[in-house]
Amino acid sequence: PGLDFLVAFFGAQYAAAIYCLFILRGTSTSVEIQLKGLKFDFTIVKSIFKLGVPASLQLIAISLASMGLAANANLFGVKVLTTYIIGLRVDLLISMSIFAVGTALEIISGQNLGAGKPDRIFAYHKSAMKQLGILMLILGTISFFAGRYVALIFTDDVEIIREVGNYLKFVAFSYLPLSVGIISIRTISGAGDYKRSFAIAASVILLFQIPTAYGLSLLFDHQNGIWTAMLLTTILFGIVGYMQLHGKKWMHVNI
Repeated sequence: PGLDFLVAFFGAQYAAAIYCLFILRGTSTSVEIQLKGLKFDFTIVKSIFKLGVPASLQLIAISLASMGLAANANLFGVKVLTTYIIGLRVDLLISMSIFAVGTALEIISGQNLGAGKPDRIFAYHKSAMKQLGILMLILGTISFFAGRYVALIFTDDVEIIREVGNYLKFVAFSYLPLSVGIISIRTISGAGDYKRSFAIAASVILLFQIPTAYGLSLLFDHQNGIWTAMLLTTILFGIVGYMQLHGKKWMHVNI
């Protein structure tokens, strides 16, 4: 079944890519690609690597943190690990809107910085915080009071359902600071300062979250130590991201 999934997944990706190339080569769009004109421009490739590597490392840092938390949760048994996996799915569903807004701000940041209108960047950032603040308040409230029922989709184990509800009561308070942190570092990334945004993500998520989660879980001898560390990490992430954004050093980076 695992191999079937991989074949289906990558097959769909390649099919979509080939289909897009056929569309672009056709006459039905205003954009047309001439494949014979494609060639390597090493200057552009170098720039892509310069910006792309820190951006990729940022995602790797998040993945490593998730693996570290999963390993920590596993110390308390399979049911706690299952709780973390189910809760993480809820988190990812809610976070989709945060990352979507962050992507938009990343584009806006680059455009307005290039146009010499940095004030617009902060205006958009402020507006995004207000809109996400309202949305996260609603979703966080639902997650806090009714999140446990999501577990019914995945399991009928009463203990896991109860623990998922407990997990979501912690992370419900993290959605707002997470949104502040994400849109802040995405704005910084839009200016081309991927090194700074990577440093923020790596230092907070890897260097703070993993040891704090392990330490608190040992101190409390309970998985609540992990959930507490996750909440503290997102709060710190939001504060650091916001402060770095308003420090404005990212506005003077040459790319």
